[in-house]
Amino acid sequence: MKPTSLLVPLALLVGCQPDTEFTEQKRVLDSFPYVDCGAIAPNTRQVCTVPLFSQESGGVTIFDIEVEGISGPEGGVGEEGAFIVRDEDWLDPTCDDGTCRVLDGYDDESDADTLPLPITFAPLVEGEYQAELTIWSNDNQTDLEAPLPTDEARSETVWKVQLRGLARPACGRVWPTFIDMGKRAAPGAEFTTSARIENCGIVTLVVASFPDTGTGAEEMTVTTPAPLYILPGLSEEIAASWIVGTLTDGEPTPVQADVGFVSNAPDTLDVSTLTILGNTCDGSVLGDWDADGDGWFVCGGDCADTDATRSPSDTERAGNGTDDDCDGTVDEATNPVGTDDDGDGFTESAGDCDDTDPDISPDGVEVLNQVDDDCDGTVDDSTELSDDDGDGFSEREGDIDDTNRFVYPGAVESGDGIDNDGDGIVDEGTVTHDDDQDGYIEQDDPVANDCDDFDPWVYVGAFEFCDGYDNDCDDVVDEGPDDAPDGACAFLPDRKAPAVVQEQTGCASAGGGAALIPGLVLMGLGLVAARRRDPRGD
Repeated sequence: MKPTSLLVPLALLVGCQPDTEFTEQKRVLDSFPYVDCGAIAPNTRQVCTVPLFSQESGGVTIFDIEVEGISGPEGGVGEEGAFIVRDEDWLDPTCDDGTCRVLDGYDDESDADTLPLPITFAPLVEGEYQAELTIWSNDNQTDLEAPLPTDEARSETVWKVQLRGLARPACGRVWPTFIDMGKRAAPGAEFTTSARIENCGIVTLVVASFPDTGTGAEEMTVTTPAPLYILPGLSEEIAASWIVGTLTDGEPTPVQADVGFVSNAPDTLDVSTLTILGNTCDGSVLGDWDADGDGWFVCGGDCADTDATRSPSDTERAGNGTDDDCDGTVDEATNPVGTDDDGDGFTESAGDCDDTDPDISPDGVEVLNQVDDDCDGTVDDSTELSDDDGDGFSEREGDIDDTNRFVYPGAVESGDGIDNDGDGIVDEGTVTHDDDQDGYIEQDDPVANDCDDFDPWVYVGAFEFCDGYDNDCDDVVDEGPDDAPDGACAFLPDRKAPAVVQEQTGCASAGGGAALIPGLVLMGLGLVAARRRDPRGD
């Protein structure tokens, strides 16, 4: 082999080395600009979630998370705060000394790049609450830095999230509040009934339980499982089951269940009672207790409810051995129908339907007693058990105006200044009512208008959040002071411009590559000399 053949590997050894600039891997932490923790009742708690994302190929280490700048009504922030972050919800005990959390680089097929951070919203009194969540990390594409709370000498990049939440009283009501299941004589038979619980506020109504008491309540119970979560503007049906008990002295055993409520609405739903009657004549207006159709109820004095010829308004017929007029005396001497026996000013021929009772006459006042006190042919009309206006509900069943058939539980509010559905709120859902309870209604008033009466964070003069909405109703979105564009989002850090990797095709002229060349040349010359001394080339 010729000695010049050694020059090929030598050329390779001393060839051109590319000059390449290497950049650090991108690490980006991201989240939403704001998180709304919703509306809840004072002195209750609700968990909302702030999602933290790793958005580039580099993993992100989170060093600390703090809630800062909490604001709310006086007395509304407790010792723990109104927005609470617990260390155990994000700290990773395996991360060095247990003071960090590592998110993997972005991977659309994995959850390891995301931290769903739970925030506990815990207001003590009614009002609006705000705060700022700060997250310290090793994000290398963010321009905002701040000292770590645990080490002021050390700064890390930060990401901030606006937090907000509302505390409003929950509102609930039940209708009807009284259900009469009538006369059921078959022991062991099962019957069901239902009522509705309505959310009449802007806070989710939580019904924890249905405590019940009363005679035979073990036979008649609410079968709908608790808890119930009822969203604003909605209602939920609850069912009650009654398994008829044994007879008492051959007659159906009276049952009354008084169902209570334990919820987050102590001032409205929890002060209500749902009363359910079964086999109970007293307090009933059902025809079950006038089996013979003579207009007299068993509890109203009908001593023979299977015989329409016997009642307090009938005349005693002498010699038949029967108490025809149900006065407790058999075959007493009869009085002419033209005689005013009870001295109430009316005779039987003048319309007195019970001439033995001075409180019963055409001039009598109807009271709740299963008796036709005014002798008009209807029992207990104009009392709380009678549906006087024909809308399907009596006063005891929840009708707050039993003279107006357009007012009853479940009716549609019409903006007429009347509480049509009887929930204690007038004209809700109309332009004259503050539906979102922010203190403003929809009106043509530049200083008092609510441009979105279904969003409690939107009204004239409201705080402008970085949420893409016109919170303060000035036709400008997310502005800052003096209408600065995007001023409401000024707390968000800017992203650094991405670094550019430059590739150079020429040879390196300095550095390690240049220092390597002389050594390679000398090594090559030595190999040539050796070849010359050994002409065999082996």
